[in-house]
Amino acid sequence: MENSSRECTALILGPDSPPPKLGPCRTVWIPLFRVKPVPGAVRVILELSNWVEALIFTSPRSPRSLALTAREEGLFTRLRDLVMRVEIFAIGPTTGSMVREYLGKYPSIPRQYTGNDLARLIVDVGVKNAIGIRSPDSLRELPVILAENNIRYVEVYSYVTVFSPENAEKAKGIKPDFLLLTSPKIAEKALSIGLTGEIISIGPSTSKTIKNLGYKISCEAYPHTLKGLVGCLSELWDGR
Repeated sequence: MENSSRECTALILGPDSPPPKLGPCRTVWIPLFRVKPVPGAVRVILELSNWVEALIFTSPRSPRSLALTAREEGLFTRLRDLVMRVEIFAIGPTTGSMVREYLGKYPSIPRQYTGNDLARLIVDVGVKNAIGIRSPDSLRELPVILAENNIRYVEVYSYVTVFSPENAEKAKGIKPDFLLLTSPKIAEKALSIGLTGEIISIGPSTSKTIKNLGYKISCEAYPHTLKGLVGCLSELWDGR
């Protein structure tokens, strides 16, 4: 049954600012974690550049934080040259767009936006040496699959996420129609502090965390992007 009596609200907790509306819902953005770039990450990557064949980006924040740090440290030209020389991979189109915007090259992207599928794509391309540019929280399955296929893999953390107690308190005061959970880490924290709303998950890894915590998922986004979240919101709201 179509719900036209009022506008729905969707609480989104990731560090990246969303559009003011997603489908039928007004978004309320309260980031539970703040992004902090890691100084020196670019220099570490450049020191490994003599053997690396590929750079792997696993979140939209990776290329942005890396590029900003490179500019601050006077290393952007060298980083850009490396990006142009090697294979570039990204977990999905949102991350891919950030790589293109901040580093000037659009990467290869798997058909399904999961760590498993990203790893399989890297294996299929034939890469033997790669650097994963990420935070400490990303894609635990990626290094396992690469190691199983004898791919030399080094991780460099380009940023860390820092929990915001102040924003957590703000989020507790919101009673949204929908709770949008866009990473396993965000899901774990949001549910542990008692945030409410009909749960929408961005994808399989996040859904696994939600289910392991004993919560029901009303919809999993497909594709695992903002477009997929809009599809879930429209389907669920129209069905009320």
